Amino acid sequence: NAEKNIIYLNKYGLSRQSSLLDFGCGKNLFVKQGNSSKWLGYDFPNGSIPGGKFDFITLWGVLEHLADPMSVMADLYDRLNDGGKIVMTTVGIDTGIPYRYRFPIHLFWWSNKSIENLLDKTGFKKLEISDYIMLQHPQFYLDRVLDRGKVPDEIKKIIHI
Repeated sequence: NAEKNIIYLNKYGLSRQSSLLDFGCGKNLFVKQGNSSKWLGYDFPNGSIPGGKFDFITLWGVLEHLADPMSVMADLYDRLNDGGKIVMTTVGIDTGIPYRYRFPIHLFWWSNKSIENLLDKTGFKKLEISDYIMLQHPQFYLDRVLDRGKVPDEIKKIIHI
């Protein structure tokens, strides 16, 4: 996914010379794939967010987890250089993926219209909203189904891909 995202963002001018903040970086895989000293990760809400301004800010599957997305997006807007871009993915109610209803981990479910409203209210100009497919190991989805179905642990141990 990281390499696919980097290739996609090249059309918007991303390069290893661009300054980039990956907000909600988790294990920092996207930044590591970028292999640039100008790309930084911040594992929201742990630690402190790097200072400075950025050409790109990415949120890969983070927006649905934020308790106050409006204030986070407004803060990130202020961290962009002139002409900077914010790029994000999120689960959406316009998709057919039932995984999006993962309360209490997913606090919000976004539609294209609600994303547009969020961007507008926080100062961003929308360049593109499009469908996104994240590649994931099938075991991940099986584990989610088993967790949601409250399957006993002794049964989970014998069901695998």
